Amino acid sequence: MKRAFYTILAALAGVLFIYVGFLYYNSITAGDIVDPIETEGVIKSVVLSEESKTILTVPGNERYYPNVIFTDANGMEHIFRELVTTGDKDDYIAGQTVSVVYERNNPGTAKMKHFSAFWGEPAGLCGLGVLLFLAAYATWVWWPVKEEE
Repeated sequence: MKRAFYTILAALAGVLFIYVGFLYYNSITAGDIVDPIETEGVIKSVVLSEESKTILTVPGNERYYPNVIFTDANGMEHIFRELVTTGDKDDYIAGQTVSVVYERNNPGTAKMKHFSAFWGEPAGLCGLGVLLFLAAYATWVWWPVKEEE
């Protein structure tokens, strides 16, 4: 009985995490940017996050945000602060060219196109779901079954 319970529980948790991972991916791609256009942008500056300016921040644990400037299809320039932070100020350099995705009808909604912006959290959630599902399979296959007396 325990074997079946834990197997079903792990399998359901695995499927749930995979489902949530795909929902999260859809929300950050389709939810934020409905009609995406890809272009190139340039990092204008790299700034220290407000949270990192507090006295409570542990040295070496600072977070930096790149400010990116790009030109939309109509020739208008836009600037935005990327939401994904980095712990090393040298990860982004002023003048560096980056890929930018923005919404056709609202170029103010933009983000840098890189793995963690689109796949970081969804891949982690889906990966955890696959591991839980594999644990359910392993539980079912290798958990010894006591014979009835």
